[in-house]
Amino acid sequence: MDKKQIRNGIKKHKAELSTLDICRVSRPIIDRVVSMPEFTESEALYTYLEYNQEIITHPIVSKAWEMGKRVAVPKIMNGKMDFYYIESFDDVFPGYMSILEPIDNVVAHEKKAFMIIPGLAFDGDFNRIGYGGRFYDDFFASHPDSEFFKTALAYDFQLIEHIEAEPHDIPVDAIVTVSKIYRRV
Repeated sequence: MDKKQIRNGIKKHKAELSTLDICRVSRPIIDRVVSMPEFTESEALYTYLEYNQEIITHPIVSKAWEMGKRVAVPKIMNGKMDFYYIESFDDVFPGYMSILEPIDNVVAHEKKAFMIIPGLAFDGDFNRIGYGGRFYDDFFASHPDSEFFKTALAYDFQLIEHIEAEPHDIPVDAIVTVSKIYRRV
């Protein structure tokens, strides 16, 4: 299957999830993430805020603040994505595609952070299929000297056998599911 077919299939499957389904799957994933050494030892969390039946990230953000970490979330401006600091959930407002984005424009500047990346599908080689905007791939290309620990949160049905990676595609370092943490060696 090509990326478009995979995207459509996963989107359809996600659309069938109830709020209860999302909450049931998210809880153990959240617990796994906040216990990962890469998370606990990091000084900053760069993460999306859930949208469109994604695994819930708000409790991870709350835990990061509780641990004294800086938190940054993405914002799209002029067709480009960057991460901006937030200090509370009052600091976000629906923006691009109605996704919660920071109101302020204080650009996050860490070269090393624990990062949670959205995606529709992931494979055993840690390749990902995003939503098609290339925002994350372009962000990583514009930060080549950074050492982000890139983590994906996924439902089991988002794990597929193979993704045909393109040269600009950036793999993730870990995939966290309800049953396991997969790590790239």
